[in-house]
Amino acid sequence: MAFMLMGFYWYVAGKTYLSAFFLALSTLSKLSGLYGFAIVVIFHYASLTLKSRGLEKPDWRALLGWLEKYALTYVASVIILLTVFDWIWVGYRNPLDHFSYMYTYYNSLTRQTPSGIESYPWQWLVNEVVIPYLTVNVDVRTDGKLISSRPVIAFQGAINPFIIFLAIPTIAYCAYTTYKKAEQTSMFAMIWFIISYLPFYPMSIIGHRIMYLFYFLPTLPSVCLAIAYVFQDRRTDRVVSLTYLFAVLLGCVMLFPFKQVP
Repeated sequence: MAFMLMGFYWYVAGKTYLSAFFLALSTLSKLSGLYGFAIVVIFHYASLTLKSRGLEKPDWRALLGWLEKYALTYVASVIILLTVFDWIWVGYRNPLDHFSYMYTYYNSLTRQTPSGIESYPWQWLVNEVVIPYLTVNVDVRTDGKLISSRPVIAFQGAINPFIIFLAIPTIAYCAYTTYKKAEQTSMFAMIWFIISYLPFYPMSIIGHRIMYLFYFLPTLPSVCLAIAYVFQDRRTDRVVSLTYLFAVLLGCVMLFPFKQVP
């Protein structure tokens, strides 16, 4: 995630090669880094296309030249870095062998219906399948009879409810402002959400891919960006903004793993 965000930062800063390099690092850290590359490319073309509505058409030759430079830097960085990392740590002598293993392993992660902590992508939007990583309970007993039980440690895989429950309305608002005003921030948040989240639907429905709630993590910053954009665009009253900030902090406290303060 950090490498993906750095890739986005350097793209905004106009550093094409650095952006592609950090997105390559993101891809090598987690295959979902591919979404970062797609997000930048689609946003780059979409933003220029919307800007040119009613004006002169964009210079497509220059745009294709940018894509060639960006894609070649990204692909070359992935191959070179993967080869070096394999030689040092993993043991593969050929990156194609590593790509083949990843492809085979990825295709093996299927199941007709979710089991245990697995979930469908639409369940992530309502925090439905929480992952209980580690829970330690303290039991209170009297004469061997259980009176009460409460958790003192509870590590859970869950998303702050005050953030995730605003995903759909804020992304919808970003889509509206993108259409009406061609606003760059809302467009980027919307494209980020679409590219990094919606592909999970055909993967789940058609490919029966095994999935977990934490697959949503690369998408979560887009929701945070969309929420911030809505508050800014609507010029939300400071009291409302501070109340929402308090609610988000409350959500963090509710999900904090250590329930008992020493």
